[in-house]
Amino acid sequence: RAHFWGAVAALCELTNVFLTLDEFVDLATLSSRCANLKLCNRLVFAASFVCVRLALFPAALLYFANDLRTMPPRYRTLLGPVELLLYPAALIAVFLLSLVWAADIYRECRALAARFLATTNNAD
Repeated sequence: RAHFWGAVAALCELTNVFLTLDEFVDLATLSSRCANLKLCNRLVFAASFVCVRLALFPAALLYFANDLRTMPPRYRTLLGPVELLLYPAALIAVFLLSLVWAADIYRECRALAARFLATTNNAD
């Protein structure tokens, strides 16, 4: 019963791997010693965030709507309110939150890159 669409929605958790590493570096007060790691990790996090949350979710909503439209009626009757309402509502909610978070991620990536470039230029 539409488990594929639930699994697609769960893909957003992939970005947490990079976010957790970032938090660990901050908590362990390794930020100054691991500036390159932090920058690389933050850039990979930002790339995965764009791919998984900002690109996949709207695409998944479109494919979900198309799937419902082209689904034979006998299969559509098997879907309950969870599949018909909760899946798209969860995707929309997480997508909207992701848009807000994307601005913060972009600003932090720019600041990290500027600091990295400044230290690289000073080292030369």
